Amino acid sequence: MRSNSTNSGLAHVTLACKGAGGSFSLYMGSEGKSVIVRMKVPAKKLKQLNDSVPRLQAKRSSSRPELKTVFPGLRVCCIDDSKILCKGYTKLLLPLMQADMVNSTVICPTSPEDVESFVEAVLAGNTASNLTGKAADIVVLDQNIDISNLRTVYGTDVALTLKTRGYNGLILLRTGNLSPDDKKAYMASGAVHGWLGKDTNHATTATQIFEEYSRKEKGTVLEENL
Repeated sequence: MRSNSTNSGLAHVTLACKGAGGSFSLYMGSEGKSVIVRMKVPAKKLKQLNDSVPRLQAKRSSSRPELKTVFPGLRVCCIDDSKILCKGYTKLLLPLMQADMVNSTVICPTSPEDVESFVEAVLAGNTASNLTGKAADIVVLDQNIDISNLRTVYGTDVALTLKTRGYNGLILLRTGNLSPDDKKAYMASGAVHGWLGKDTNHATTATQIFEEYSRKEKGTVLEENL
């Protein structure tokens, strides 16, 4: 396990298993070169969960939430080390926001070069993913970008790079670490405008993004961010 890991992913899995009446544990393998994962969920509970999936999918497909406030056609750039979250951005969040799907960018990095490419895409330097020649309107950054177990790139550092290079659009962090001390540290970077929780659904996330975008356009700042 990496020394700089927050272990938030493991915490979520553990809570999910316990919520289903089961358990989750990790064991070090032989010679410390592997990890054994054990998940136990009661068969009856597992069947109930499986049976509920079609009903949940039908419910989700039958009703897409409508946002009260929408700024259509914005160019949005997102980066996160979670493939699932990146897929959610592409398939759910950006369409819900009515973003410019042709020129928006979603990257799940596997190397430091991918992060550099993301910065160029935000600044309109990557013409392959941006046909408008226009910098992104909104940037959503994972705060702890783990790159193939090589190292962690911090979203606040990416934000500082963007600001240093002249980017003046909205920059938001997407993170599971939102303690008062964490928020103070994010704002102390001087490069981000706010944050989004990782445990919120796409409709809530889209609403929060538009609220922050509206505040920035009006020149106001959320009081809690001061």
